[in-house]
Amino acid sequence: MLQEETKPTTAGDDANAAAKPTPSPKGTTKSRKINCWKQEISCEGKTFTYRLPTTHEIPDTSNVLASENDRDTLKQIRDKMQKTRCETDSVMSQSL
Repeated sequence: MLQEETKPTTAGDDANAAAKPTPSPKGTTKSRKINCWKQEISCEGKTFTYRLPTTHEIPDTSNVLASENDRDTLKQIRDKMQKTRCETDSVMSQSL
């Protein structure tokens, strides 16, 4: 019976092997076409134009704050509805 020679390995050997990137052959990278649109932003009299992918948008701060307020209100309503104890003396619970 032939015995195979075994080499002791450490955790560092496996980590180093996984960390080494393998080079890709030249000319095989595919770039996908991205549809872009221009968004103009005015700030302190200056206008900035950015090219963004059609899947992205720069929201206005007031819209972000309004959606966060709506989210917080809905969370409070959800928490109130999921309580095991019902109180009928508040205006909110009477309206629901």
